[in-house]
Amino acid sequence: MKKTILHPKNFPPPVRPYFSWGVKVKDATLLFISGVVALGPDGKIEDGDIEIQTRRTMENLKVILEEGGATLQDIIKLTVYLTSVDHIEAQSKVRSEYFQQDQPASTLVVVKSLFRPEVLIEIEAIASI
Repeated sequence: MKKTILHPKNFPPPVRPYFSWGVKVKDATLLFISGVVALGPDGKIEDGDIEIQTRRTMENLKVILEEGGATLQDIIKLTVYLTSVDHIEAQSKVRSEYFQQDQPASTLVVVKSLFRPEVLIEIEAIASI
């Protein structure tokens, strides 16, 4: 995959170190991943801690990517939904463990709630294979 991270000149750096302003992909086959949450192997939502839920969500995302023939590094766009602004730093910390370079373009949205009250984070992705 030919992926170019966009850092426009005379433009401020990303607000946080875990995203890029844009990602350009040449001749891409795209994989669209629906919102992923912290479902454990037993089908139940992981503990109510945001770090635990973020880690489980990222691991679930990896499984779906692998099924589609991709990896985390193939992600070009993430949309993260959180139920509290207080969770931003903790999810950012965990997320930085998974994306250490060539960050995907990213949007973070804080919502009142997700589809179940115990779900604190949901992530959807677009990957280029």
